[in-house]
Amino acid sequence: MMTKKNIIILTLILLNICFIVKNICLILTNNTNIDYNIEEKKVSNINDDEKCKINVYYPVSDYSKLNDLVVKTLNGYISNFKKSVLEGDDLPNQYFSLYILYTKYEFEDYLSYVFRVSTFLGGAHPDNTIFTINYDKKNDQFIDINNLIQKNNKILQIMSIESRENFFKNPLFKDKLVYDMMLEGTSNSKDNFKNFVFSKDGLIIFFPQYQVAPYSYGEFNVTIPYDKI
Repeated sequence: MMTKKNIIILTLILLNICFIVKNICLILTNNTNIDYNIEEKKVSNINDDEKCKINVYYPVSDYSKLNDLVVKTLNGYISNFKKSVLEGDDLPNQYFSLYILYTKYEFEDYLSYVFRVSTFLGGAHPDNTIFTINYDKKNDQFIDINNLIQKNNKILQIMSIESRENFFKNPLFKDKLVYDMMLEGTSNSKDNFKNFVFSKDGLIIFFPQYQVAPYSYGEFNVTIPYDKI
């Protein structure tokens, strides 16, 4: 039988172990740039015959305003997907799926997410798209392309030039068809540069499939250093 003294000693040992493990986790976290304030959640749903699957991963931060927008936006994608499934043809062996993943970026007072949405409603391949959310923690406001234009009315022109210079270096864009798609997808319009995040290396612009190249080429991104914008 354990004495009271032994119980106290064992308790102290367990507390020390917990403290050590916690600090090891903190060290690993700092080395991998993972933010402890970000919690990940998942929405999963699959019907009985496994013809329709939903897997949505999303972050939960310390900022309720940001969390509300994330949930509202993702619920919109989920609702539209379910509506499309219900309105579609009920074909034998037909399979439907919605997958949403995210990546987090942080720079100074900015917290940014890029979401990748993959929807399959039949056909040769899924429909893949991207959207971003940028939040200014200090001023409690969202930042979009309109905010960037307000700060610098030449920002679209700069984004266009920098993106094209980056793509000109890529041999994939020497093909005439791809080259023409790239020129159109990088013209200085707001819609072409609406998907961006703030990173430690600069402003990252994301180009989803079909914007600057055919589907099979995948998505592209360009990083523009802050001193150029």
